Amino acid sequence: MAACGGNAPASTAPSPSTSASTELVADVDVGGRTMHLVCVGPTEPDEPTILLEAGGGGDYLTWAEILPVMQSTHRLCAYDRAGLGQSEPPAEASRTAVDQVADLRALLDAAGVSGPFVIGAHSYGATVAILFTQAYRDEVVGLLFVDPESPRASARFRDALPAPAGGEPASVTAFRDGLETFETDPSLNPEHVHLRTSFSQAAAALDAPGPLFGDRPAVVLRAETTPGSRAGLPADLATTIDEIWAAAQHELADESTAGSIETVSGAGHEIQFDRPQAVIDALERILDGLATS
Repeated sequence: MAACGGNAPASTAPSPSTSASTELVADVDVGGRTMHLVCVGPTEPDEPTILLEAGGGGDYLTWAEILPVMQSTHRLCAYDRAGLGQSEPPAEASRTAVDQVADLRALLDAAGVSGPFVIGAHSYGATVAILFTQAYRDEVVGLLFVDPESPRASARFRDALPAPAGGEPASVTAFRDGLETFETDPSLNPEHVHLRTSFSQAAAALDAPGPLFGDRPAVVLRAETTPGSRAGLPADLATTIDEIWAAAQHELADESTAGSIETVSGAGHEIQFDRPQAVIDALERILDGLATS
């Protein structure tokens, strides 16, 4: 939905790694079109690669505050989904997150990037991370969700909205339009993604019996600012929307027997820009926990 998208602020590319042999910056052929991939940092045989997934509309520069800091000691890979950044657009007029997972698989295989992975996902990126984990459970050992847009939230938002009425606040009309139009018209986003179908795919994965993430660490970082307030909705409706958002984020953490959730003070939806150290610290905790388990 438009109100919770993951468009990244303009930023600069990460500085090159001090070890040129460990850096990969490439436009990789994935079956007749190219996708842009950036991997930095040392490859350690006993440590997972951090695989970073941007929010809706965001390219690999979503992680521009994270890559340069962590690349001295960890291997990180970020990329541009089809239609974003330096990746070529998809040929299809409409596609889903399942197609994006297939793209990611093809990209990693073609570039020779192998797991295990700790996935860091912002906003809509949670949907791709959920479906990638479902498809490749043996390769994912931990997850970090950065103010995730849970795939279950959208349908609950629609149920919570009042029926359209003359004279309603413009913020309510805009919020409804984001749910009813933006989520169902793939031509309105450069990735050509049918968002409602994609959310349904990921929600079905979460609804399957048992915790999807098993005993993998799954950390959810919540922004202090919330979607109801960001959208300028009337107070009562904003509270309801924020309660739905929070509950769905808690449910993501609950998909792991080692899940946790924390609110990052002073951060808006783009936690990785507002409070990058919180993201770095969470990734370090996940890696430390995996190293000692």
